[in-house]
Amino acid sequence: MRRHLLPIFALLTLAPFAHGQGPTVSETTVLQNILAQDVPMHIKSAQKLDELTCNFHDNSVIARGSEQAVAEFEKELHANDVQPGQYRLTMNLVRYHVDKNGKSVEKVIQAPTMTVTDKAGGSISVGRQGQDGYAIKVIPESAPNNAVSLTVEVQELGEQGEVMNSGKNTLLAPLGKTVHITGMTDAKDKPLRRAVQKGEIVTDRGEYTGYYVEVTPTIP
Repeated sequence: MRRHLLPIFALLTLAPFAHGQGPTVSETTVLQNILAQDVPMHIKSAQKLDELTCNFHDNSVIARGSEQAVAEFEKELHANDVQPGQYRLTMNLVRYHVDKNGKSVEKVIQAPTMTVTDKAGGSISVGRQGQDGYAIKVIPESAPNNAVSLTVEVQELGEQGEVMNSGKNTLLAPLGKTVHITGMTDAKDKPLRRAVQKGEIVTDRGEYTGYYVEVTPTIP
């Protein structure tokens, strides 16, 4: 990993001292929640520094440059070096059947609640011996405007845990609002399958059985 990062450090170290005006200053920061080796790639203001040194032993960085460049870097660094947020996800896995007349009958199969970390996610599965089971995997990612981006995958499992059917989709969900994220069906109609995987209930393409996952995200 260090070999890969060395060219980045060299580029920052050898940059001409032309970014700032006035005296050169340096600032050392010990990081708590992000890795030192990730700073050059993810903190954009690092490009304005004259030199950036990453210490892998104590997970710290030393920024050197003009007062303005170092102050800007430190501000962005501290804004990113925070503990990841958490979300409480209240979910329903619903099985439904649409008859030839377009009427839908629904039944809740699972109603799990999970508390998951931003960008880490979690999963839950329920299976019984001799019967099919189900699994739901969720990865949340913080988004602006009081919302969260949710990537949800739902699977129907066979007796040996094999995946019999699945669906996956990503959707921006407002906090506190219940939304259909994804679904699955074993119907052969491809447009129907694509719509169901987006969490839609299609009532004008004949009789079929499907599932959908609805999620209500909140902050615990």
